[in-house]
Amino acid sequence: MLAGDIGRGNFGGLAGDSYRLTYYDASWGRFLKDWAKTNANGTVMEWFLGLTAGLFIFGGLTKSSFEGSAARDIQSRLLSRPDGAVAEVRVSTRPNFRSVAGYLPSATILARRFAADGLPLFAEPDRSRRGKLDRLSLQMEDFDLRGLRVAKLSALIPDCRFDFDLAVKRRQIRLSQTGEGTGEVQIAAESLEKFVLQKYPLLKTCRMTLE
Repeated sequence: MLAGDIGRGNFGGLAGDSYRLTYYDASWGRFLKDWAKTNANGTVMEWFLGLTAGLFIFGGLTKSSFEGSAARDIQSRLLSRPDGAVAEVRVSTRPNFRSVAGYLPSATILARRFAADGLPLFAEPDRSRRGKLDRLSLQMEDFDLRGLRVAKLSALIPDCRFDFDLAVKRRQIRLSQTGEGTGEVQIAAESLEKFVLQKYPLLKTCRMTLE
């Protein structure tokens, strides 16, 4: 619960007006949204919310808590590699004062040393499109994709939508829409040779040269 007065003063060099905060429930997100609606001084409001967005995202969730939970959710959908390598997944976001309403300017997913039958993040069109993500960056290194060892995969995907309610309640990232982006994949010739021999056992030898 938050109650009390924020008096007239100078907020970090910005002139402020007097505000009366009477009662807000335990939801930090509701406090931010109510304050934004009831106070007209846009300069102070945006400065305050922009500063707070460095710590909070999606209402009462802290930025670090959401990123950690989202990373664990993605990692739970990955497979263990035969060589026993320990997978690493990290999620980083760049929220702003609009993130309490489901908007993110950008997010990055980094994953390495894992195995998967497909990319660990894909669009599910039947889900809610309430959340908006301008740019999603995928950075994946040293992983097995259906038996093919990939050295590196990077992609930048614009105009994404995601299930905002699921992100708030369960801290999971589920895309419902993506735009057309660009990507790059690095695969060693030796990895391709091994993959072809495994897929076509009748072949005895395979030699590839990449340019």
